Amino acid sequence: KTGRFPLCNYPLEELVPLVNWSYFFAAWGLPGRYPDLLDHPEKGEEARRVLQDAQELLHRIVSRRLLRADGVVGIYPAVAEGDDIVVYRDDTPGAACLRLPMLRNQQDNRAENLSLADFLAPADGGKRDALGMFALTAGIGLERIVGEFRAVHDDYRAIMAKLLADRLAEAFAEALHRYVRTELWGYERPGEKTVEDLFAGRYRGIRPAIGYPSAPDHSLKADLFEWMDVGRIAGISLTESYMMMPGESVCGLIFARADARNFSVGRIGADQSADYARRRGMDPERLAALLGQHLEP
Repeated sequence: KTGRFPLCNYPLEELVPLVNWSYFFAAWGLPGRYPDLLDHPEKGEEARRVLQDAQELLHRIVSRRLLRADGVVGIYPAVAEGDDIVVYRDDTPGAACLRLPMLRNQQDNRAENLSLADFLAPADGGKRDALGMFALTAGIGLERIVGEFRAVHDDYRAIMAKLLADRLAEAFAEALHRYVRTELWGYERPGEKTVEDLFAGRYRGIRPAIGYPSAPDHSLKADLFEWMDVGRIAGISLTESYMMMPGESVCGLIFARADARNFSVGRIGADQSADYARRRGMDPERLAALLGQHLEP
């Protein structure tokens, strides 16, 4: 199924089973694998106390609908032109298109130097492939929750509320990706994968977030937001530095190929930097500000 699909006011109770508590505890400063962490000889007692408080707050958030989860996902015809991804609005002749330049890993010690464009059919193959795009948030309402806790000097629960919203956003991303695989793309049977499978990434396809290792250019978010009208549908905005507001938000791309896998672009050389600036239509100095940590000195 191609097109754009809003997922507004997504049921929070459906996200709770997909909360990854291991990441919650790591963000809290208690690294370890859940639930084993609860029996840790040194950290177990604190972990159990924090978990009880977190689950009580999560129950309050869900039962009173204190947070709202809104998102949008689209599946579009797409091809790869070199290291660019070209997305089409539909399959009609002359359909509007969006070009998303990608970066390629250049490290000499890699067996393959990958680009996300590698996971789409090439434009000269004569047949269009498909690409998923998504943006979502579970942070609508969080500012009010945090403000109420701060007003009574309860920094403990203010911090906890933010971490729970972060986990709900990631759970929403997991639920959205499952919906894409089972309903929109339809190559996975509903109920085929367990929650443990989802946490371990044991499914076909990937959903790399924009601004992270395989697509480190945060400015690509602006293209995705405009293409899918994210601000109007999901209530997410971008700052001048392309950070998402609310901060408890995720956006990225979805690939369905069986051999698609996550990777890190890492350091890129001056040759690729210049080529990417040209393909992106961006001043090299502006690019350096966006990708400074990825540019070879």
